[in-house]
Order: sequence, then C-alpha cells, then structure tokens
Amino acid sequence: MYLKEKVKNTIVIEKSEFICYLKRCNDVEEFKEFLNSVKKYHYDATHHCSAYISKDVKRSNDDGEPSGTAGMPILNALEKRNMEDTGAVVVRYFGGIKLGAGGLIRAYSNATLKAIDIAKKVEKISIRKYELKVSYEISSRIDYYLRNNTQLIDTIYDVDVTYIYATNDDIEDKILEYTKGIRPVYHENIDIEVDV
Repeated sequence: MYLKEKVKNTIVIEKSEFICYLKRCNDVEEFKEFLNSVKKYHYDATHHCSAYISKDVKRSNDDGEPSGTAGMPILNALEKRNMEDTGAVVVRYFGGIKLGAGGLIRAYSNATLKAIDIAKKVEKISIRKYELKVSYEISSRIDYYLRNNTQLIDTIYDVDVTYIYATNDDIEDKILEYTKGIRPVYHENIDIEVDV
C-alpha cells in the first residue's frame, strides 16, 4: 500500500507530544530530504525518530531514544500496515514524565499507526490496456459507457476518435454492441493506483 498524500497526526501521552509525519518517498534520498525538512521545522524538539520502508530498503533511527524504543516500533508499524515507499518521522516534545522502554515503544508505534489509519492510501493493481478507434457517430454512443465503466486514460480526436482505456472487466460484448462490431485492441498490462 502507498500513501496518496502527506499526513500529520499528533498524540499526547503523559504530557509528551508525539507528532507523526508520513510521506511517500520513492527512494532513500527523497526520505533524507523529508527527514531534514521535518527536523528543520521542529528544530526545538527533543527527538526526531524515523523509519523508511520500500521494496528493497528498511531503515530506522532512534535519534537519542533508548535503543530499539523508537525507530523499530515506527518501522514495525509501517510493516504491519503493508506500507511501501513510505517515510515516517515521529517528533517528540518531552513532557517531563519518563515513559520507560515499553511506554516509548507503544507511543512511537501508536503515533505511527494512527497516522497511517487516517491517511489516504492507494494500492497498485495490474490492469489490461486497450485502444478503440471509432467514428464520431459511434463515439457518441460509446463515450459515456467507457467513462463510467473503465479507467479512461486518453481520448484522441482526429479523423476518428481513439479511446485509450484500461479495465480488467470482461466488457468486450458490451463494446461490440455499442460499436456495431468494432473490437478493441489489447496493448499491454499496466500498473495503476486505486484508492483503498
């Protein structure tokens, strides 16, 4: 699963404030830039603990918290929710009450899980891509159907109208009916993102 957009969420535990920022990061360099921007914004925070996960890379950093009490719980939360290409930074403002190792682990984990849960997410699916070329007369009959029953990628208006669309549904009979026998041409499978 992937983030659709950046998210920020705050929880307070024993007067300590835990602010979780999540961002889709396509590589480690993008994650480093994201981490640095959060550190710069929250320059006065006690800790900036972080984790990054992609298909090939997993990283975490406790940023001064006791070893294993911050970065790993953040990373574990990302893994638990099946996140990919995601950077997480949890900023802590110390409230004066020590939480202990178990309390820190729960706090960093919960801050991350709550942020993930409120975030808008997408997942990638493989879908078949087609091209359908029809006359303007036929396009008036098929246009509405394609817009409402497929992922319409492009419509090209030239001598004829060419629709580039994607679907995994078996709609060929319907298209043949609307077009009076014009068959769409399959191109390839493509990955698209759909809201979760």
